[in-house]
This record gives sequence, structure tokens and C-alpha cells, in this order.
Amino acid sequence: MITIEQITAVEGKLGEIVSRSDFAWAIKVSGRVVAYFGVQRPTLMSAAGYLWMRTLCEAAPCHLVPMLRLSRSVISQLLQRYPILIGECELSDARAQRWLTWLGATFTSRGRTAGWEIHG
Repeated sequence: MITIEQITAVEGKLGEIVSRSDFAWAIKVSGRVVAYFGVQRPTLMSAAGYLWMRTLCEAAPCHLVPMLRLSRSVISQLLQRYPILIGECELSDARAQRWLTWLGATFTSRGRTAGWEIHG
């Protein structure tokens, strides 16, 4: 069973990112955290939301379809608050690029990463 819960604090380096985020969530599978994600503004005056995600274990791909459905719902809600969502992913991560394309992202390349954006 996949659940999502809003969080406000996490220990370690990820805690710094969570504390700077407007919103952050934990994705759990059978009570075990498999990923964290959140959104923050790239600058104080920006209307865009920078979306980040960190998977923690190999369990996340095993629950791909429910996570995809969940992410589409969350993206839809975030686009009501932010007119554009932006982010980056590794050019070598084809799975992440497919997921982002499915969510409606368009890509630009920059070195080893691909910048992306989703418009509301």
C-alpha cells in the first residue's frame, strides 16, 4: 500500500532541502519511506516551483504504476499554486525522463543534466 504524508523535518543533508521547501512529502510503501519529494521557489521573487525528489531504496520502482498515478495528482495540485514547475534530471536517467514526459515536461539539455519544465 502506498501512502503520502506531508513532512516538515528530516535528519541529515536532506533536512536542509526540506527546511527550504514550501512543501515536502514522504512516500511510503507498507509504512517504509521509499522517497521524499518537495517543491521550493528558486528565488524569493520567483513564481515558479522547483520540484525535487530523492528515492531511498529499490522498492520505489516496484510500485511504479501507483507512484505514477500519485505523482500526476500531486503535479496537478502544484500547478494550481505555481504557474510553472521546473527541475533537472540526469541525461543518463531514461526512466526519470519518461516519467517527467508522461507528466507533461518539456526538456532542455545542459551538460550532464536535462532541465525541464511543466506549465499549468
